[in-house]
Amino acid sequence: MDDLDPVLVAKFQKMLKILEYHLWAANTHLNIWQALMSSPGKLRLCHTYTGFFYWTRDAHIDRLVIKICVATDDRDKDQPSIHKLLRLAKRHPKLAETLDTSAIESKLTQISTELKAILDVRDQRSGHWDMKKDPPLPNAEDIKKVLAILGEIYNDIYNAHHPPPPKVDFPFPQGFSIPQEMTLSPRHLTPLDKEGTTHTDYVMNVLIKAHPHLKETKGE
Repeated sequence: MDDLDPVLVAKFQKMLKILEYHLWAANTHLNIWQALMSSPGKLRLCHTYTGFFYWTRDAHIDRLVIKICVATDDRDKDQPSIHKLLRLAKRHPKLAETLDTSAIESKLTQISTELKAILDVRDQRSGHWDMKKDPPLPNAEDIKKVLAILGEIYNDIYNAHHPPPPKVDFPFPQGFSIPQEMTLSPRHLTPLDKEGTTHTDYVMNVLIKAHPHLKETKGE
């Protein structure tokens, strides 16, 4: 990669960073949206304080849809989409020498139907409003599938551009080991976990405890 134009490398890395942000944001919005409806008590809370929670849920799903489209819609030539990264990698193979671009294209084909449905939600509901017909609703399972595959694609591109260092073959003194903080491993973009990462569960549980009539009941 040393013989590549530094401006090109910087552009590729900037696009990777922006793509990472949009995919993390999409995963975060999905986790919050799901957490708001994750139990009967939380649903009662949402239905009791609709002036806040209705619009909160609505905003998270709109942002989720838009973030996915930013990462995948190839119609805007200035947008840092996965497709643009792929074209750069094909045109300049040394940007990501180990990247299997055919495998990436195959993964995108696997979710093409779901991506089209999400794009329709963006174009007819979240980003615009189509008065000629009822705008489509987002499908949670489609969104989960798409984000899982997009995370894999991001990992593939990132790790091909930042390969792990080669093994060191010269002998170390007996008993020597490399400190953990010095070791490098491939990058993994994973969805935020459910353990309070977005703080949604924590905040909602505090609110439920403050309102006894909203507390969970046995059997729910």
